[in-house]
Amino acid sequence: MKMNSKTLMLFAVLAVCLLLAGMFCVQTYFLSGEARSLNGQVSAINGWRGLVQQLVVDCAEYSKQHPAIDPILEPITGKRPAAK
Repeated sequence: MKMNSKTLMLFAVLAVCLLLAGMFCVQTYFLSGEARSLNGQVSAINGWRGLVQQLVVDCAEYSKQHPAIDPILEPITGKRPAAK
């Protein structure tokens, strides 16, 4: 059976497509592992962020009853000490 130029060209296009599909599969495999790793780091950072925000809220509540802490909280909350 003799191959004509159209058939040969279609086989070449198919081979290139298969090669690219394989490369994209391998790339996706490795990038998804990296994404899972980064997602874990983001979750840990968000956990710490929530704790720090709650600490700031608790300190602000504490400062309502104990205004002597206001100078310490000023850089964090932007709250100015009460004028005497």
